[in-house]
Amino acid sequence: MAAPGIDLTQVPMARNPNGNPPDFDHGPSLAGSVQGVGVTLATVTLALLVTRLRVYGKANRGLLWDDIFLILSYIMALMYTVLASTLGRLCRHTWDTPLSEINEDYMKKLVSTSIVVGPMNFFAKAAILMLYYRVFNVEVWMRRACWILGIFFVAAYWQTGK
Repeated sequence: MAAPGIDLTQVPMARNPNGNPPDFDHGPSLAGSVQGVGVTLATVTLALLVTRLRVYGKANRGLLWDDIFLILSYIMALMYTVLASTLGRLCRHTWDTPLSEINEDYMKKLVSTSIVVGPMNFFAKAAILMLYYRVFNVEVWMRRACWILGIFFVAAYWQTGK
């Protein structure tokens, strides 16, 4: 809730580090950059993921848990990229975005990205731990380190807010 007499369409979300005034109408959009980077990384990642799954699938005679976790992480990364790419007018610098742009639609997308990013990071890091566990299975200290880090990742990335 704004204080009486304050027009939120004229108040930027943040101060411009250069000290220049905000440009609410013609500020540069970052949507093209977000979409370009997202599509490029999704394409490269998909090629690497498919290659890994084919090689490991033949060597292991099927998918293992770390492969499944990587697939889940990739799907969540795609969801995150789509959500970030659809922010529209909010894909600008915060100093070129008025406070009035924070509405219910923006908050839904912000919450959605927050929900996706934790499990996405968990599955990616847990897949690496599982790979280490499998490769260094003979080393007791490495198995213990993988378990400890796995418990830490669960606590860090699957916490629920109240």
